[in-house]
Amino acid sequence: MSRALPLLRRLGAAAACACALSVAVAGPAAGQTSTAPAAPATAAGPGAVVDGADRTEIAQSLAEATADTGVCFGYSLRVLGAAFGTTAEQVSNGGPDAEPGAGASCPKGTVAARITLIYTSESSESEDSARISIESSVPGLPSSVVQQRLKDLELLDEGALLGDQDDVAVRNLAVALPLTLDDAVPAEESPETVTAAAAPNGDRLTGSPGDDWMRAHLVTVLVGAVLLIGALIAIVVGWFGRRATGPRRPGRSDPPSTFPSSSDSPST
Repeated sequence: MSRALPLLRRLGAAAACACALSVAVAGPAAGQTSTAPAAPATAAGPGAVVDGADRTEIAQSLAEATADTGVCFGYSLRVLGAAFGTTAEQVSNGGPDAEPGAGASCPKGTVAARITLIYTSESSESEDSARISIESSVPGLPSSVVQQRLKDLELLDEGALLGDQDDVAVRNLAVALPLTLDDAVPAEESPETVTAAAAPNGDRLTGSPGDDWMRAHLVTVLVGAVLLIGALIAIVVGWFGRRATGPRRPGRSDPPSTFPSSSDSPST
């Protein structure tokens, strides 16, 4: 019996490990959802400014924003210079190396930042420079509005992109792109994006609610107008007829048709 106890303990531990492994492989139980965000499918490659781990975090954050809003987000960055050649990186909700708006469903448009860093040689008289352009295809949210909102957040700092913390500046700009949707249209479809197929009962949307209502109720309006005009005519004709006849004065009798003869007159 003393020899059987260790064997039973080992079998129990093995069964527990097997159960834990099966739960881990099978995932969450039915009716339960995982709270961890879905990670991009591709691994992050080498970047020009931001390292792979940070770009992966940026992609995950943008993916969550896209799931909430239906808008795609991201940035593309190029570094130009004699000492660097040409290097580039791009990050979006589609992954840490995915071009903004590429390979993902963007039903309500895309908001993207295009960054270019130009470094000159020490012998050059020109200075290093940075350019940032904003692109938006979201209905009701032009690129100029997005750019102004980023300026209000103090995130379009070209000097910061050329400093020692250029990666921080790029990361802050990228994760702030979803904030530019505040008070914008994309949470709902704009009237211009609604197609004729969305009209009920096979009707065709013209963009003019009054005209559509008149077409739908034209017969009812015409019948009502005819009845109203007929009633007015009947009232006017009756009124004029009563005036022509005139009312009879009370106490007045018609004159007799014959006059009494002399023999009928009383004797004196």
